[in-house]
Amino acid sequence: MSKILSNSTSYANDFITTYDDVLAKPEHDKLLQEMFNLKFAYGETDEADTPPSGMSSDLDPNKHYTHTILESYLQNLECLKDCYCQRSYVNLFAPNERTYFHHDFTEYTVLYYPGPSWNINDEGETKFFFNSNPFNDVIQNGAEEMPIMFSIAPIPNRLTIFKGDVLHSATSFRDKHRFSVAFKYLRNQNG
Repeated sequence: MSKILSNSTSYANDFITTYDDVLAKPEHDKLLQEMFNLKFAYGETDEADTPPSGMSSDLDPNKHYTHTILESYLQNLECLKDCYCQRSYVNLFAPNERTYFHHDFTEYTVLYYPGPSWNINDEGETKFFFNSNPFNDVIQNGAEEMPIMFSIAPIPNRLTIFKGDVLHSATSFRDKHRFSVAFKYLRNQNG
């Protein structure tokens, strides 16, 4: 059954869009329960010249509720109409773990922040790096020499979608583990 996403905000001339309050409480609770019981393996390597960081657990579309419930919302997004989900998984970072900037080499990447809680001093945001100024309303002379870093807060039950070629990085929380669900979408070859 497909579901509709609402409550969206776009940033950086639509390079990044967030949707808040994505799942109903029973859906969110069930997702958290499954996520806390997943088996994780060490390390994702996003770029050839960086070491692995964090842990991950692949989601089976035929087995995992986390994939199924989030995909039921994502399938209605216009930007994903000509795309298919190549991979879905859960990232897990330990407190104060360092991560690396990378490109996903996808058409779109979707991140879901399950929580269960967050405040501004927790950190844990996803950082985006732009070599030029993608913001219409921000005046920045000399953007070529002074890049912009933009962060999206990992507010529980928030979904973030962005073009996979945008340079980005996760940040860990100060004193708790950080979970995020990732979906990697590629463009259909005949679409």
